[in-house]
Amino acid sequence: RQNSAANMAHGLSTGTIGGTITGNQFNDRNRNGRLASGEEGLAGFTVYVDYDRDGVLDAGEPRALTGANGAFSLNAPAG
Repeated sequence: RQNSAANMAHGLSTGTIGGTITGNQFNDRNRNGRLASGEEGLAGFTVYVDYDRDGVLDAGEPRALTGANGAFSLNAPAG
């Protein structure tokens, strides 16, 4: 089985692919990794592509701020 999240992370970190990343930051109350009824979005969080895998948001790394419902969208160009 192919792990698309891992493949995307590898492609972004190596600069071999790019694209738009969308998602939701939310309070995962039941800890199942999926947005469920009653789990609210978290606003004001910075989401970024950590190109150099150092755990720090660096200049030039694509970033987005989550909206009122926790949604985000960011563009991660190849390279």
